[in-house]
Amino acid sequence: DEEGDGTEGDAEGEAGDSEAGDIEEPEAEAEDAVKEEPLGGGKPFRKIQGKVYVIDGDEFITDEDPKGNEKIDPSGVLLGGRKFKAATFILPSRHPTRQYMLAIDAARTS
Repeated sequence: DEEGDGTEGDAEGEAGDSEAGDIEEPEAEAEDAVKEEPLGGGKPFRKIQGKVYVIDGDEFITDEDPKGNEKIDPSGVLLGGRKFKAATFILPSRHPTRQYMLAIDAARTS
């Protein structure tokens, strides 16, 4: 039995093969992580509730919203006769047509 008929060696070999397979998987995952694009594509970003938002100038870049685009244009001008409850203003040194609102005023009117 000490010399054996090879069955013990086969069992050890099988166990060795499965261990080697387990070792290769983490290496493959590590390679995938290296190839993964950096968060925000190398641009400034903020992660909010697990979702990454790129910061461009003074705004977060969000997904397009077709319903929202019917209500407000990219410069912040309300469409369809809508009016803001709080005062808005333009900062020509930042953007010639974009409308801004103070956060405190937005909070008070909500």
